[in-house]
Amino acid sequence: MKRIAALVSILALAATTACRTRSYQRIPMPNQEIEISDLSRARIYLMRPKQVYGESASVHVWEAHTGDVHVGEIGAGAYLCWERLPGRSLLHAENRQPDRATEHIVEGVMSLEAEAGHAYYVKLHMASGQQTFKPTMELLSMYEGRKMLDRLKPAKL
Repeated sequence: MKRIAALVSILALAATTACRTRSYQRIPMPNQEIEISDLSRARIYLMRPKQVYGESASVHVWEAHTGDVHVGEIGAGAYLCWERLPGRSLLHAENRQPDRATEHIVEGVMSLEAEAGHAYYVKLHMASGQQTFKPTMELLSMYEGRKMLDRLKPAKL
């Protein structure tokens, strides 16, 4: 009986570990102890809370401002953070698990007008589609963003 319980525990741990995606950031992450490290720049937090469905989807994030920059990969329960020059930017999130019906990679795009000296909190959510999950993004208030940020872990560098 003890062997069966141990086997069930190992299988459950393996199943939950296999469903998690890693989170990493390819560009420098600013100091998280202060709101903004350079007042001539804007700070962006891209946060992905845990959710029941779509948690295992791997999402790569790019920012287009003066060219495409691969910010990193974000899994559920994590956030990416970077600072950039002010101005309009496109945030591009891509689910690397293709739609089973069309074999196309599923994308989400959000336009952001960033002002110097401000922090922006963007929630990334995986919306259920017919065959796969589509990344959707929404801008949160500072209050909502900070509250969500407290429950998440920074991506690894």
